[in-house]
Amino acid sequence: MHRFLRKVAVFGIMVLFTVCVVVFLKYFEGEKPSLLFSAQPRALGKSTPLMLKAIDRKSGLKSVAISLVQNGKDHEIMKEEFPGRGLKEQQYSLTIDVRKLGLRDGTADLVVKLRDHSLRKNETTIQTSVLIDTVPPRIDFPQSVHYATPGGACLIIFTISEETPKPTITVNGESFTVVQGTSSDKPFYFSYLAMPHDASREPVVLVASEDLAGNQAVRSPRISLRQKKFKHDAMGVSDTFLNLKMPEFQAVNAEIREKDAIDAFIYVNETLRRKNNEEIRNICRQSDTVQFWTEAFDRLDGSAAMSTFGDRRTYFYKSKKVGSSIHLGIDLASTQNAPVPAANTGIVIFTDFLGIYGNTVIIDHGQGISSLYSHLSSIVVSKSQRVTKGAVIGHTGMSGLAGGDHLHFSMLVDGRFVDPKEWWDRHWIYGNITKKFESVAKPAGPPQKS
Repeated sequence: MHRFLRKVAVFGIMVLFTVCVVVFLKYFEGEKPSLLFSAQPRALGKSTPLMLKAIDRKSGLKSVAISLVQNGKDHEIMKEEFPGRGLKEQQYSLTIDVRKLGLRDGTADLVVKLRDHSLRKNETTIQTSVLIDTVPPRIDFPQSVHYATPGGACLIIFTISEETPKPTITVNGESFTVVQGTSSDKPFYFSYLAMPHDASREPVVLVASEDLAGNQAVRSPRISLRQKKFKHDAMGVSDTFLNLKMPEFQAVNAEIREKDAIDAFIYVNETLRRKNNEEIRNICRQSDTVQFWTEAFDRLDGSAAMSTFGDRRTYFYKSKKVGSSIHLGIDLASTQNAPVPAANTGIVIFTDFLGIYGNTVIIDHGQGISSLYSHLSSIVVSKSQRVTKGAVIGHTGMSGLAGGDHLHFSMLVDGRFVDPKEWWDRHWIYGNITKKFESVAKPAGPPQKS
């Protein structure tokens, strides 16, 4: 009997001990609540979103309080109490209106206090210094007006009054590369833009910036667009040309393999041309942020221009219109298989057969500027190779949609074709690029790679 009572007593003590342990772990646990920010704010603007999650896996959340403290005064954003013990986490998506809270521009402390249901009253306080900033950044342009032509290039330089993430610039909604430069006074930004070759009036150019507090600013530089007339040519498509060229395209394009020659030409001139130009744009997005080129670009030595940039071409087959195109480069004729030099220093980013352009080399000159050489009979450089101005990269030919031996030369800004004549002209380079850099940077121009 005594042995039985002792076993009961021992069992009772063990149960009591277990209950005490459970109660202690549940009601006297010492783990503090934790806090997760989706993005911890560095600055707060007029109206700033704040997303966070309060967590307590043990006794559960009892209260969450969020406030901003400025000049010793506590400005409560929100406070919530949870009388029940079961809430393990709570997510918040708030919008902080600093003006409604009565805060001024300057520094403040964002304070989050979490408490749990433990009898030990575990508390976590997170205090983060933030900048209150309700003033949008100011965008300024050192040049009051920028002159450009349809199909031409235009350098835009601008400054921003405060630190911002990378600003953006668009032309009629299309984005262009923005590069940060430095001077002895303050940093500046610049971007080479391509003016639409079909523009009849000034394009819409927007520079946009958003500071760390989310304040946004948008401003447009003044563009003065000179008028320009492009040539219109009617070009006959002969059976001789079709029989010479279309089998080359039909062999590698299943869509036209069974088509007759003129239908194959229509596909090549329209669909394949568009695809090739899209591929070129994507290739040229690889541009380095450093400028490799110097001075004016070189033109193929001893060559004659067979066409000009922006020529409007209408094609006829047996007096019937079969398509049109815009010539996005300049055709240069020299001797057959003439050596083709790099127009300026850069990095080779493409060497391959490229549809209507045939054997093609594309060179990146940095900061969104590229040059393209097509219809080549041979290529003597490789991708990623650095080439200097004047170095031979290939030889002229008639590969692709070319009816005779010549070089098709193009200049591109962020993959958009622009008139090469500007880049061959040292006076244009000085007046439209060098002189602008001289107004903001010493020494003139963007940084060079050594």
